[in-house]
Amino acid sequence: IAGPGDPVYEDEKVEDYYTVSEFKESDFLIRVKGDSMSPHFTGGDLLACKKIAIDQTYFLQWGRCYVIYTRSQGCMVKRVQPSEKDGFVKCVSDNPKYAPFDVPMQDVVSVALVNGSISLE
Repeated sequence: IAGPGDPVYEDEKVEDYYTVSEFKESDFLIRVKGDSMSPHFTGGDLLACKKIAIDQTYFLQWGRCYVIYTRSQGCMVKRVQPSEKDGFVKCVSDNPKYAPFDVPMQDVVSVALVNGSISLE
């Protein structure tokens, strides 16, 4: 994942398209990597995601999980919270070994709300 521009999630490791009736409002599934969202999501889980127009990110649901694509950090799954810094959003991991961090909204290229997950053993 590199560079600015207008990436789409299809460019970002979307492996396949599935029909899961519970996720009919979702736009795509993406696989979790790493343990930053453990125990809620673990590596290998599939997340069902609904794209949010970048001009509508003024209404993010605090505390919900999002897939956020940034120019500087690439693709990440985090809970979002309001930042104390103007023009930023705070990204929070469920795993306490990862500290929260602020991301400037101008660095955010695209956002998708996580609607649910499929866990794999």
